[in-house]
Order: sequence, then structure tokens, then C-alpha cells
Amino acid sequence: MTKRQFFFRYAKGQEGLLALLALLTLASAAAALASPALARRFLDEARGSGSFSHLVATALVVVGVALAGQLLSVARTWTAELAAWRSTNSLREDLAAHLLSLDMGFHKSHKPGELIERVDGDVEETRAFYSLLFTELAAAVPLFVGVIGALAAVDLRLGAATLAASLVAVVSYPFINKARMPRLARVREVHAKLSGDLQEWIAGREDIQAASAEDVMLNRLHRRYGERYLASLALLPSNTLGAVMPFVVLALAYAAAYWLGSGALGAALPVGTMTMVILYLDKLQEPIWSFSRGFQWLAMSGASFGRISELLDERSALRRGTAELAPPGALALRIENLRFGYEGRDVLEGVSLELGPGERLGLIGRTGSGKTTVARLVTHLYEPRSGAVLLGDGERFLEPGELEPACLERLVAMVTQEVELFHASVRDNLTLFDASIPDESIHDALRKVTMDGWLAKRPEGLDTRLSGAAGLSAGEAQLLSLARVFLRDPRLVILDEASSRLDPATERRMEQAVAALLEGRTAVVIAHRLETVLRADRVVILDAGRVVESGRRAELVADPESRLSGLLRSGMAEALA
Repeated sequence: MTKRQFFFRYAKGQEGLLALLALLTLASAAAALASPALARRFLDEARGSGSFSHLVATALVVVGVALAGQLLSVARTWTAELAAWRSTNSLREDLAAHLLSLDMGFHKSHKPGELIERVDGDVEETRAFYSLLFTELAAAVPLFVGVIGALAAVDLRLGAATLAASLVAVVSYPFINKARMPRLARVREVHAKLSGDLQEWIAGREDIQAASAEDVMLNRLHRRYGERYLASLALLPSNTLGAVMPFVVLALAYAAAYWLGSGALGAALPVGTMTMVILYLDKLQEPIWSFSRGFQWLAMSGASFGRISELLDERSALRRGTAELAPPGALALRIENLRFGYEGRDVLEGVSLELGPGERLGLIGRTGSGKTTVARLVTHLYEPRSGAVLLGDGERFLEPGELEPACLERLVAMVTQEVELFHASVRDNLTLFDASIPDESIHDALRKVTMDGWLAKRPEGLDTRLSGAAGLSAGEAQLLSLARVFLRDPRLVILDEASSRLDPATERRMEQAVAALLEGRTAVVIAHRLETVLRADRVVILDAGRVVESGRRAELVADPESRLSGLLRSGMAEALA
């Protein structure tokens, strides 16, 4: 997508603001051009025989025009920033929605900090394209033309000399930008990677300290900062040249004015006229510096546009179907010869299992055996390499990729160990900002997860603001995540060791809430605790990505030769560690 396409796409709907902006730009330039002429008139009247009252009136007009020019400039800047914020906020929304639609393979190769930097940092720099287009470049053009015209009216040679010096800079800027843009893109790329690394290292600081890997991380951080330093150093020459050009232009323009005004090539200019010329040259500084800043920011936004276009060109590896599935009750699950791997490493090798509507499956195995990968494939976070995941309503079975995404979200829900809570109200955290869900349903969900007493202690009720998970215990946060699932009312629930980090008292509340949640629903419970497995209808044991045992839980428990019996005798948590 080109800059022009970006502009027309995200400026759509702001025609009124842009029209107002054009009027303010022209009016601001007119006020700026009128001030030097009024100042010359005041000086000529002061040197002549004008009355005192006339001089006061002229002075008031000069001051009034200057104030009006400042007010118009402020209004123009405010209007341009408003249009820019609206446009780039729409771009942020589209970019964030696009990234959320991409598959987990993309997100595994791009760290969250990097993507945040690209969604916010790169888009922030494109804002300059919208605001500077009017506050800087568009406003500079009429002012520049007016100043050159006014100088030419005083002395054609002065106008020509100033125009020639200015054009040297203006013509040079595109070539400077051509050299600057790839270096700017490199700086943005390195900065995004650095942000991603910092976010990852801060989030994993406990594991880093436990592994005594601080020196390794510091060395990697040192390399990242070294990359950014070298990228910034490569950008320095073109930035310096761009910054020097306005000084050269203005120095030549002032030199020409003093030379011609002194009478070196003819009659000297009158005091009033010379004052007006100097004031016009002062006004010339604004468009010249605007051109300098504008081209620099356009280069920066150009580099960011390229990076944003790369993200928007990314396509998800996940299929997006249009089929609907509306089971009258619980959902059936069938997995057939499922194979999958991460980055060339096999994780699942021919996994097959079947779960009837309303049945509960206990999925157990050592760490790295593929339990969570099965859950991710059922929820369609990845596409299987071969084999199939099938969801059924009793009459037909469909793969998750064949379903319309919103339908799949309604049918299947997963609860993990990690709970993400927003800096928002309790209501918005539970409904995920869906205003159509009534408060009665929210209160009912909180009651089912035994969090109604917790809410009763909050004076603001559902309007209580949460600061993420801060101020909540791990158990309270986990119970709130279960309340979310109650509100979705899915037909299949996947619990990925959701209670593994809870204390015994909170775990009992969690078990009560889970029991209510699983009532009338199909469930896949990834577990390592004895109590959880004994409540399952069927049990599947994974080892190195393969099913090594599968069957009815009661039959496996009764069979002393089964792996499940051995695990129960030895203690599941220790045996599966």
C-alpha cells in the first residue's frame, strides 16, 4: 500500500476537517504575509507626518494581525493533529486486528515487545505524514511563494537570488531522503527487536535469575545496543546534511538582502522597506525549516509505511471457513492420526482419540509430551501437518478451519495457567468489552465461580477498575477467567493445568467452579493431579508425541498392568515431572 493509498483510505470521513484545515492554512499564510507590509507602513508613517492617533491605529492593526496569525496557526495545528490522530488511530485498530488474525507461528517468530513497537511506534511516525502534510508542508508552500513574491516586488534580483538559494535546498531534500530512508528503516527494525528482547527478558527475569543467566542476557543486550548504535551512526551523515541546508539557504538570502539593501548595486533601500525585507526573510525561515523538518519526517514515515505494509501483507497460515455448527448440547471431538511439529521439530506423531458429547477426557503426560499442542490444534491456533481435528454436533463432523471463526469461538474455550486481565472495569474484563451482555448474566457467572462475595466487597461493583492482575491473588484471577468462559457458554472446554499454581484452599474453590463449568459440556482436562484424573470418563497418556495408553478411566484404573495404575501407585505429580 502506497502513501497515497494510506492517505485516502484513512482520511476518508474527515472531509470536513480537511476543508477547515485548508481554510486555516491559507488564512494563516495571509496573516503572516501581511505583517511585514503593515510594519513598513507603520515605519513610513512614523518617519513622515502621520498623526499620533493614526500611528496608534496602525500599530493596533499590526498587533491584531500578528495575534490573529498566531491564533490561526494554533487552530491549524490543532485541527491537523486531530485529523492525524483520528487517521492513525484507525490504522492502529486495523493493524492490531490484522496481527491478532495471524497464526501462532507468526507470533512465535515475532516477540510481543517487537509487535507493540511496530503497532505503536511505526504508526506514531506515520502520524507525521498526516499532520506535517498540512501543519508544515502545506502551510509552508503559500507562505514561501508569498515571501518570494513580496521580495521580488521590492527588488527582482533579491527575489530571484532568494528563490535560487531556496530551490537548491528543496531540490536536494529528495536526494537526501533517498539515502536516509533505508537507514531509517534499519534503525526502526533494530529498535523494534531491542524492544522485543527487553520485554521478553523482563517477563522472564525470574527464570533468568534462577538459571544464573544474567551475564548471557547482558551480553545479548550489549549486542543489540551495539546494532542500534551502528544503525544510528550510518544515519548521521544524511541527517546532518538535511539539518545544515536551511542554514545555508537563510545565510545566502540574508547576505543578498544586506548587499542589495546597502546600495552596492544601486540606490540603498529606505529604512521602512529594508525593515520589511528583513521581516520577510524572518518569515522565510518558517517555510525553509518546515521543508527541512517535513522531508525528514516524511523519510521517517516512509520507512514506517514500508514496515507497516510488510505487516499488512502477512497472511495467516490458518484456514478461515464459513461453515456453522450448532449442536443442541455438548460437542463431540475426534482426532485422527494427528501430526504436528514446531520449526522442524516433531511434537505429535499420529495421535488419535475420540470423545463423545458430554464426556470428560483426562490428557496426561510428561512435560514436552505434546499435551498443550493438542489443545492448541483443537482451538485452531495452528494447522496440523497431517491428520485431522474434527468437531461434531451428532450428525456431521467439521475441522476447525472449516468453521466460521466466530462460530469456533462460541463452541470451544480454553483456560490456561496464565490469566490476562486488562486495565479496565470488572464488567469489561469479563465480557471482553461486549456491551450486549447483561449485568444479570455477569452476576450469575460470578456466583457460579464463587466470586460474588469478592464483588460484594467492591463499592463500585462491576464498574470497579482492575489494574491488570495487580491486587488479585492467582486464584482470584483464575476464577475470573472461568467466569469469562461461563459467559461464552461453550460446548467444549479445555483446561490446560488451570489449577496447578493454586494453594489448597483456593484450589477447592476452583474445583467447585470447574465442576459447575463442565456440567453438560464436553471437556479436555490436561492434568497432573490424581483428583483431576479420577473425575475423567476417559484417559489418554502421551509420551514423546504418541498415545501410549487410551481407554475408559475405570477400566484403566482396574487394570494393574496399565500405565495409569502405575502412575496412581507412584504418585502422578512425581511420575510426570
